[in-house]
Amino acid sequence: MDDEIEIDAGGVSRAFFHLLMERLKQGPGGAINVFEGLPGHLVPIHNYDVLSGGLFILAGKMIPHAILNDCNGVPGISRAVVSYISTGSRDSAVEYITLEDIPDPDLKEKLSQLFQCKKEFLADFTNPSSSMNISELLTSAGYPHISVTEERRHLAYECLLLYEVITKRIPALDDLRKGLASVKVSQTTLLDLLGKLPDVQQRVFPPHTGKIDIMMLKLHLEWRETADPVNQAAQQFFLQYIDELHEKDGADNNETLEDMVLFWTGCPSLPPDVTTKLLVKYLENHPSKVLAESSTCTLELSIPVVHNDYSVFKDYLNKSISYGKLGFGKI
Repeated sequence: MDDEIEIDAGGVSRAFFHLLMERLKQGPGGAINVFEGLPGHLVPIHNYDVLSGGLFILAGKMIPHAILNDCNGVPGISRAVVSYISTGSRDSAVEYITLEDIPDPDLKEKLSQLFQCKKEFLADFTNPSSSMNISELLTSAGYPHISVTEERRHLAYECLLLYEVITKRIPALDDLRKGLASVKVSQTTLLDLLGKLPDVQQRVFPPHTGKIDIMMLKLHLEWRETADPVNQAAQQFFLQYIDELHEKDGADNNETLEDMVLFWTGCPSLPPDVTTKLLVKYLENHPSKVLAESSTCTLELSIPVVHNDYSVFKDYLNKSISYGKLGFGKI
């Protein structure tokens, strides 16, 4: 959207907040990251400068504005982190913590070995000259009394896992909660809703995959009525195209249903209310009208009707989505 001139009637805001949530998840090179780790297991970055700069509070404020503008929140957050943000309770997060939530690959490997190694190798975890030594980690986590024995190895594993994923990040998590609680609509905050309505969690912190349900997509579709056989043929091509996107699911670098909806609406997820329709219209039957055109503000997609062959129709739909899903410039 850089250097582009747009008039906003909803679509531009939706696209802006989608990009903003993606940047919170993983900033571009040189940017300040707010989260770290693998997609689906993101945790707030453990960084004093980010914390003292108030960036977690700011990120928490951004998320409600994204929701209010028909966009989702930050995708791919660890389920344990979502649980803590929703409840403010460390205990509630325990059942969701997994080894994949550890963002440091070296520490992840140490804990994996601690959990599964043979008994005779346990001494390595307290040997100062061993690369697997975790004595200092246990001390900094507040568990200097835990010895790494066959009987207590799982306790050491669980204590370090809880500390690394949640406990040491509680100041950042609490700042995110403050940000979420700072935006009120009808005296209700998004943080209030997170604790009461589990479905809201899926909207505020959607899973990393974020796959669109093809049946839900078809429920959202609304067709411009037509008796023209040319338009009706294009309609059948488009339905075939949707089914094919679903079946291939991005294989061989093909476009996906999420890409198509991003091109159509400015956000790669369906509107939360099924009564909000995605309108399919038909372009003029003219040789110059070979590409699909979208109006993200009104949720309209105009499909070309000049193609007599499905493979040609598909090729131009792919081009439309590939070049048009980000930004608002004409192809």
